[in-house]
Amino acid sequence: MPVSKLYVEGEADQRILKATLSLLPNNTTIERKGSKGDLPHLVRRERKESPGLQLVYLRDRDFDNEPIYPTPAQPEPILSGGTIHGYRWQRHEIESYLLTPELVQEAIGIDVSLTEAALIGAASELRDYQAARWTIGQTREICRARGLLGTRYPGTREFQLPADLSQNAVWAWLHRETSTLLQAYQQALDPNAITARFADYQQKLDTQDPDEILLWYSPKDLLAAASFQNAWAMSGVNLPRPADFSGRIARWLERGNGLRFFDLVPEAKALADLLTA
Repeated sequence: MPVSKLYVEGEADQRILKATLSLLPNNTTIERKGSKGDLPHLVRRERKESPGLQLVYLRDRDFDNEPIYPTPAQPEPILSGGTIHGYRWQRHEIESYLLTPELVQEAIGIDVSLTEAALIGAASELRDYQAARWTIGQTREICRARGLLGTRYPGTREFQLPADLSQNAVWAWLHRETSTLLQAYQQALDPNAITARFADYQQKLDTQDPDEILLWYSPKDLLAAASFQNAWAMSGVNLPRPADFSGRIARWLERGNGLRFFDLVPEAKALADLLTA
């Protein structure tokens, strides 16, 4: 059954997908609806309020979920209660797909080989910075998995108090809760663990394969890299602001080229099939 509504994170997601998915039969309504942290809760709540509603969300991979390699041909499904509530791009975010060299060549006129060289040059320039971003992102996920401090005594519900309200008992609970979380965070933030994690990402990001670069690297960082700007300038393309790039691709898609997105970006075609079948 076709998905009636798709929630996305950002303006670029909404604009690109409207310029492409809207051209297909059984097309899906695209709405920008909040951050990647908000989307699962929104979809879960709205599906609960309206059983049978065909609603899913699409989120970036960012630095919180490592890419899958070898890379599947379609977005990664996100389950809730055993059913698909959303999808995660295989690449970093939608701009990663706009940087597909074949799409860049057709939309802007920059030769595939030049874009690939720009990606490789930018990746070399950014490797350590991206490894640090991945280290922080994954460390944050480890800390989040350790849990948060709760303000209610374990096992109690609303209108229910612990059996012992003495100062000693309350202090023992407070100390136990905070020290347990502190220990878990100390393990996650241990300098030796951080050093090992950083070195691991340096190795993972040490690639000259354009496809792998578009999996691991932030496309906005790639576009901002001096080596990327210099490589494109050689072809006469002037992008004074990296943000101009996605707008330029979007305008090309909106000028009647939306269906070419599915020819040039196979994962986008797979997403369209999942949403409109």
